[in-house]
Amino acid sequence: MANRFELMKKTTFLRMAAVMSALAAAALSCVASGLDVEIGSSRSIDSVHERTDAAVRRLNLNFAILSAQQRALRGDHRVLSLPSTVFLTQNGSRLPPAGGRGRGDSITLVFDSSGGRAFPPDYAQLLLDTYLQAKPTLDTIFGDPSLGGLVHVANFDADIGDRDAIAGGYYLPNNGQGQQEIRFPIYNSPEAAAINFLHTLLLAYIGPNVYPWDAFNEGLVRAATMRVARTPGALLSTLDPSKVEEILDSSYDIGPAYDWNNQRALGSPLFIAPNLRQQQLPIGGATGGLYLLRYQMAGSAWQKVLVEYPSFARVFNQAYYANPSAYSTREALIVLGQNVLISLGGSNGLVEGLAFADWVQRQFILETDNIVGTKLLVQPFAITDNLTGSDFGVFGIQAHWFNTSLDGNETLLSGTSFPIFWSPDFNRIFTSAQEDRMSIAFGYGSVAPNFPDSFSAEPYRVTVDIPIEGRIARAYLPAGAIATTANTTPNNVYGTITGFVEPTSTVTYKVRITWPGGISGDIPINNFAFGARVFDPSFLNSQPLTVNVIQAQAGSEQVLYSRRVNKGPGPIELDLRLDEIGTYTFALPKGLSMIGFPNDPFISSPSRLLGFADNQTLAARWNPTVARYDIYPDFGSFRQGESYFIRSDVAKSVGVDGRSLANTALAIALKPGWNMLTIPLRQNSTSANIQVVVGTEFPKTFAQAVGTDVAGEFFTFAPGPNDPVTGVPETGTMVQATTLAAGQGYYFKVFAPDGATLLFSPSARGRQGGGDRDRNRWRMNLDLQGGFERCQASIGQASDATAGFDKRRDSELPPTAGGLQMGAGTSTLLYRDMRRFGRAETYRVRVSGIRRGTSYSLKFMQAEGWLDHFEVRDLETGIRRLFLRPGTYRFVGRSTAKVFEVKVAGR
Repeated sequence: MANRFELMKKTTFLRMAAVMSALAAAALSCVASGLDVEIGSSRSIDSVHERTDAAVRRLNLNFAILSAQQRALRGDHRVLSLPSTVFLTQNGSRLPPAGGRGRGDSITLVFDSSGGRAFPPDYAQLLLDTYLQAKPTLDTIFGDPSLGGLVHVANFDADIGDRDAIAGGYYLPNNGQGQQEIRFPIYNSPEAAAINFLHTLLLAYIGPNVYPWDAFNEGLVRAATMRVARTPGALLSTLDPSKVEEILDSSYDIGPAYDWNNQRALGSPLFIAPNLRQQQLPIGGATGGLYLLRYQMAGSAWQKVLVEYPSFARVFNQAYYANPSAYSTREALIVLGQNVLISLGGSNGLVEGLAFADWVQRQFILETDNIVGTKLLVQPFAITDNLTGSDFGVFGIQAHWFNTSLDGNETLLSGTSFPIFWSPDFNRIFTSAQEDRMSIAFGYGSVAPNFPDSFSAEPYRVTVDIPIEGRIARAYLPAGAIATTANTTPNNVYGTITGFVEPTSTVTYKVRITWPGGISGDIPINNFAFGARVFDPSFLNSQPLTVNVIQAQAGSEQVLYSRRVNKGPGPIELDLRLDEIGTYTFALPKGLSMIGFPNDPFISSPSRLLGFADNQTLAARWNPTVARYDIYPDFGSFRQGESYFIRSDVAKSVGVDGRSLANTALAIALKPGWNMLTIPLRQNSTSANIQVVVGTEFPKTFAQAVGTDVAGEFFTFAPGPNDPVTGVPETGTMVQATTLAAGQGYYFKVFAPDGATLLFSPSARGRQGGGDRDRNRWRMNLDLQGGFERCQASIGQASDATAGFDKRRDSELPPTAGGLQMGAGTSTLLYRDMRRFGRAETYRVRVSGIRRGTSYSLKFMQAEGWLDHFEVRDLETGIRRLFLRPGTYRFVGRSTAKVFEVKVAGR
């Protein structure tokens, strides 16, 4: 391709029209609890409307600024809106809702026939006809309004100067005159008017009884809007169905890519952070956050429920309206949802084959906790237009990177990521120099790689890792499975499988899909990817699917994996992961411990995961950027591959539900400095199974990267003895580790200035490097024990060592945890201190965490080579002792710290 970035831009703007242009509209209004507008003591209805209109105009201005470039490039002047609910407040308190007739009564629309708020007669009739035509379907899908009664509909268009700018209608439960009111713009497109009016009407159906979180409020409204608009006969026959579908696809429905985008970073109590509602958003290619993706994912998530239970929203809403205060927690709403599914029968109260609570926790968009910390999401999409030449697997890969604070504000971050593309056997793929680096500005970055035809026209799975400053996001993409220059008509089912053992010449995999009244042919899986065109028109309907991955061997078939998927209209992408759902159980002891997560927890909140109250959750993680521990909640959520210190008052067993993949290499992004991690696999391992990737370089084995990119030693935490006051361990010692145990926390040191990515494989890969055969070398281990505590250090000499700190030979200790600890060196505490061979040297060994009155033994043990003799001097007592062979020095603690000098003669 001549210009990959130009193609990506064009496709982005054509395929994701509203993804860019609806974002800033979210900047002020669309909050689950509504937009609050203070009117003070004003008694003028005109003044009230001026204030509400001004709030929405600020919203529209941000929307127009952000979308200007995108709309110009795609040459599309459709006006898109993001309807919202506006509450008037006096002295910070919301006005009571207008008096409707109550639940069970319909909404009656009232239009002014004259004056500045009147619509042109034809337009008013369009809105009224839209409501009357859709009303039976609205009532069937969404239920009766929570208030009912008269709703005034006023012309908001007079306040919008540019009809090509973005406009949003809004609903007021009380317009200041004791009336419900919808203020709505004039759209040039009748299809846009119809869809957005349906959306606003549904907000009026909810009335003042909004759900506590956007995931429920906006998600249910958007799912119902799509469902109504796609119901035959629910819209006016004069509307163009293709234009209606364009609007739904651009700003309501995530389409086939739900699996790709179902990631942890989506979760939030509000889809627009408080600080971004009025903040002017960046001009240009940045998206200003995850606004529209969150809205699309929420609507698509609840659409999955409506596919299987068309009456769900109606029954759910009616129960909620009856007593909103009873459902003020997410847990209560989940219980309500499960009860509704059971009452509706079918599928035994399951959705996509899961109990409602299990299904909800697998949809990250429905996570409503405010989780602080840095977040990263990778948003891929297939590029299938204008393919030429060698175009085989062309994708747009976007990244959203931001930080969430305790008050829910989001800071859009800037930096550089070095994307990593892996082949099916996890060898690194390089496409072009343009895709080796992703610049992220104002929270957004993108590349557009073309993955080559590497398997003789067969599709293959590409694993995409986007690492940046200690965060990593991953996607599995089916290169060559959607559209290529040899097959320009896109397939309507495609995807990847992960967690399966590699196929052989006698063992193959295939996908078989069934739906009500239909079954696909067997779709072959090549290199963990598949794609096909199902010609049965019924496949494109919204409906439940059963997806089976079948292993064929020696003429027999075995279903290895089965999944229920509720799809929307059109094609579908499937990210099929074998045994991804499982529970990792670990014993949390009393006192201080260091634990890690080998699986990816579904629960984001550390307090909920551990079963503690927020104010009783004591957890910390080392932050190498600021060289201190981040204390919960500052470090955010527990993540796969990361480890944490936890202090507990009780010993308990903790079960962590999450994704856990076998037979798959998993990556962790590390910052420069010390990083707390664990092996992201549910199996024990060694450093031989680690590859190190830095920037745009080829992967190295861990042994090859030692001394340049990473330190050779890694350390774990050994809890100290029980504290005499609390009766549990409150400190501990950092000790060198040689193996990696699942669930155990470790400290790894990174030297590379841009950080590094560690790829953990289920088995060793590549050459690990030979042993050190230097004869001019000796090394002695120091082992200190006492009071049920133990720590170690190492000193020595080698021909290629240096007088100063040498990343190849010396090894630092990680930040200590207050327990017994020993290290060499003068300024930096070293686990291993190596000097130039043959020189007379004095090693300074420092010990901290000594307990007074406790007896200790310091053993000197030869580890490599031979040292004829050495002298040990206790600087506290002045005692000197000459050792002619390895031996032990014993002492009783007099103070909490002690320093020794170990002198060796030159040769």
